Amino acid sequence: MTDKVSMEISHFPLELWEKAEQCPSVEDLKQLLNRHLHEFIETVANQQQPNLLNFNINKAKRIIDEKYGEPITLQSVADELSIHPVWLSRLFKKETGQNFLDYLTEIRIEQAKVMLRDTSLKIYEIALRIGYQEIQYFGKIFKKRTGITPKEYRYGK
Repeated sequence: MTDKVSMEISHFPLELWEKAEQCPSVEDLKQLLNRHLHEFIETVANQQQPNLLNFNINKAKRIIDEKYGEPITLQSVADELSIHPVWLSRLFKKETGQNFLDYLTEIRIEQAKVMLRDTSLKIYEIALRIGYQEIQYFGKIFKKRTGITPKEYRYGK
């Protein structure tokens, strides 16, 4: 016997149709629909709590994972999801155990570690690529999270 999926049609938001109407080409439409379908399948596959909360948080995490190098904020992600930022903040903390900014910082620092070890980019270039405009701030955050400076991390100290 197969389990019945307990998701409602409300998981297909009106915004998807609005975005589809704005696609300039068939290829853009395919990408939009593939992305949405992938998110939906992931939500069904991970049906720990098959509800809109998990769907929105999974989508928020995907947005962060894709756009960590851009100036991203709680407000910008909430706008993309068409939900209130306070609601997103509460859901994010409830579902992940982390607040939005901690998750974003974690993703950025993990990407910085990869770039420090696997590329010859200068540290300030890495900082810019992961979304930090000020190298001093990046260095401070990196050291706070890892216990060492980016330079020490790069050279294995």
